[in-house]
Amino acid sequence: MTFLGILLILIAIGGIIAKIAAAKSNASRRNGVNPTTLPFGFGTIFATFAVGIAMMIAGTATVQVPGGHRGVLYTFGAISKNELPEGLNFIMPFVQHAEMVEVKTKSQAVQSNTVSKDLQPVDSETTLNYHIAPNMAADVTATVSGDIGATIIGPAMQEAIKFATAQYEIQSMIGNRDQVRDKAKQILIDKLTKYGVVLDEYTITDFSPSKKYMDAVEAKQISEQTAEKAKYDLEKVQTDAQQKVAVAQAEAAALKAQRDQITDQLLQLRKIEDERAAIEKWDGALPQNMYANTPVPFLNMNK
Repeated sequence: MTFLGILLILIAIGGIIAKIAAAKSNASRRNGVNPTTLPFGFGTIFATFAVGIAMMIAGTATVQVPGGHRGVLYTFGAISKNELPEGLNFIMPFVQHAEMVEVKTKSQAVQSNTVSKDLQPVDSETTLNYHIAPNMAADVTATVSGDIGATIIGPAMQEAIKFATAQYEIQSMIGNRDQVRDKAKQILIDKLTKYGVVLDEYTITDFSPSKKYMDAVEAKQISEQTAEKAKYDLEKVQTDAQQKVAVAQAEAAALKAQRDQITDQLLQLRKIEDERAAIEKWDGALPQNMYANTPVPFLNMNK
């Protein structure tokens, strides 16, 4: 609206200039021959000028605050404590003006080189989602110069993660990552709340001990695995030896039991059983060829 008002004022000024030029042209001509006439008069020019002034005043008397923003109102350069809400707002023309402050959620990530309690270097990356409290937009504008992310939030994130990691030794830090995050988040809340910053979410997106430490951990794991394997192999050898001893002892006990059961009567019985089996198999024929020193089989038939 302000632009249209200024445009109408310029048109009115142009009309006045045209009327003056036409009057001078007519005065320079003799006897008023073929006078220059314009299709509008001074009444139209003044009406256009008045409408332009009114539109310009109306434009400076209203402020439209877009969604996700708050308007910070200045009166003769002084910041008002009351923020303008979203939508159309009326202000005093030529006395007040408004600047927009975004209150939507933003995200900021920082990379940090930190040190653990046992002086082990740790590379980390943290991400903070935050927004400016709508009722503190004027305070933020009055107290923070430039981008609040670079001026306040970034340095606070660096300080918070460095303080949190310094409370833990490297080994416990890796296993208690959530505790490190919560401690750093609490530090940020304490530091940023007074600036009107509301924390929506804080995460540790990357957490990497130094390569030297990781190589040492890997070497330790390999050494422990090797020791465990050697222990297992030794236990297996001992178990196999014990099993062999047990088997040998069982076999020896079995042989001893067998020897204890063998008597003269048992041997005589076995001999009789062998001779009986030979009789049952004999068909009554004697060998037809006899050689020197060859024993002749005889059976004791009485038995």
